Amino acid sequence: MNQECSVTEPEIAYAVSRAPGNERDPERASRGERAVENEEHNPSSPAEYGDEHARDLIKRLGSAENSMRSLIAETGPDSPAHDVLAVLQQAGRALQSIETRYLRLAWRMPVLMFELDPQGTTLFVNEAVFAITGYRASDLAGLNWWDSLFAADQRRNAGELRTILQSRDVSNYETEMTAKGGWKITVAVTSTNVYRRDGSLSRIMGFGVDVTRCKRVEAALAELDSKYANLFENVNDAILVFEPATEIILDANKNACEAYGFNTGELTGLSMKSLTRDPEQCESQIERLLAEGRCENFETVYARKDGTPIDILASCSVIEHGGCKAILSANRDITELKQAHQGLLHADKLAGLGQLVSGVAHELNNPLSSVIGYTQLILESNGIDEVVRERLEIVNREADRTRRIVQNLLSFTRHNGPTRKNVDINAALARTLELRAYEMRVHGIDVHLDLGEIPPVVADEHQLQQVFVNIIVNAEYAMLSNRRGVLKIKTETKHRDGAEWVQVTIADKGPGIPPETLKKVFDAFFTTKPAGEGTGLGLSISAGIIGEHGGTIGVESKLGAGMVFTIDLPRTGTNGESR
Repeated sequence: MNQECSVTEPEIAYAVSRAPGNERDPERASRGERAVENEEHNPSSPAEYGDEHARDLIKRLGSAENSMRSLIAETGPDSPAHDVLAVLQQAGRALQSIETRYLRLAWRMPVLMFELDPQGTTLFVNEAVFAITGYRASDLAGLNWWDSLFAADQRRNAGELRTILQSRDVSNYETEMTAKGGWKITVAVTSTNVYRRDGSLSRIMGFGVDVTRCKRVEAALAELDSKYANLFENVNDAILVFEPATEIILDANKNACEAYGFNTGELTGLSMKSLTRDPEQCESQIERLLAEGRCENFETVYARKDGTPIDILASCSVIEHGGCKAILSANRDITELKQAHQGLLHADKLAGLGQLVSGVAHELNNPLSSVIGYTQLILESNGIDEVVRERLEIVNREADRTRRIVQNLLSFTRHNGPTRKNVDINAALARTLELRAYEMRVHGIDVHLDLGEIPPVVADEHQLQQVFVNIIVNAEYAMLSNRRGVLKIKTETKHRDGAEWVQVTIADKGPGIPPETLKKVFDAFFTTKPAGEGTGLGLSISAGIIGEHGGTIGVESKLGAGMVFTIDLPRTGTNGESR
């Protein structure tokens, strides 16, 4: 059957009768109600708006009924054709009833349902279309969808949709329509094509779901997810997310990987036990977390991948991750902060010790002056036995050396402001060695001096002496394990960039340090000494002092070959740097 489909009166009447705002048209409403709800009306009526195959079948049934009536008229009332006619009429009513129920169901479906002709003209829509788009039946009846439901800026989308609808038997796609009020609606559509017997496209049937709100929620969730991801990755703290029962790490940000010495992604899948130095504390904190939901600002100790301990200040909370309960731990490395605190305590102790040394030195100065004065008077007397004279000279010489040590101690412990003047570097080194002479003698350290003819430099002598003490004390400590050692100190004049510089080289015969440690020796709070034996501030302060004098300080070392510090100072200082 090749009859073209068209919008039929019963179908549109029914749609119009159900559409909002048209209830006051009793005549059109009654026509629609009769066309759909009256199962006893002419069986050819449903063929006007039903499925094409159903229409064809109903026509065939109608033709068969007419044939049976003609046969009854010819054969009489007792003809067997009566029974055949009854069966045909029953089949027609059943088919009509099915068609009627289909229309009722389609009308009440909460999703958009539509039928279009091949050109996109409306054949049928249900009430959901009116509710969602704001159009009335009178707006859509006979109108082309591409013109009525797509704004000018959507015509390309409409053309693509039209191609999809006409070229595929079953299609699933999303499209954006324009409602009567001008707002945009996103609809997920499933459609199918109905073909005539000759294979040509008869009409397009489909249904759609308004997913506008879902799309907005998806966009909002995507935005939140993007914000969370940016916050998670860019926050300064190391963030770990782990499963409370197994303690398996589910996620970690890049700062956590960097802080603990792992490559990106390596932490995921590891156990928290591989990080924490105190598994029992970790388990107790997890129990507390699950009970209270949050633990804030507690200290613990983690270990880097290479085993280096890290002091951590952690705050944890219970979250949902992937639909399951998890723990989010925000960790801050406070290792340097604690070292700084220890350094301040140590500096405070040194300040107190300096005051004590200063007081003791003053107390020693007076009796030493008396000893030196009286021995000199006796030595100036005549008639002293030579043996006694030699012994008195020893007493006088040692008392004078002790006085110089005391004066050096007083000078070193004074907290005067920086004073720049011409300084004899060789003399400053000699005074520093006098301060450390006893310790080096006790530890079996030999000092080899190679002091050249050098000009004075403009500097703060007290600060330079502090630098020399720091380097020499570190050299002594490095050579303790050998029980003997050699400390070599050399001074010479260098010419660089047309200027005259004084170079001081201090070399020890200690065990040396590896390259990865060497590059950190001037970092604040970095130390290779055990806890409690060093603050990690000496070389950092020394580098700062030399820099303030416009000089440079460098270090070289190889394992088993000791360390060599090189200090270059200009005769007049500008700003310098450590290297």
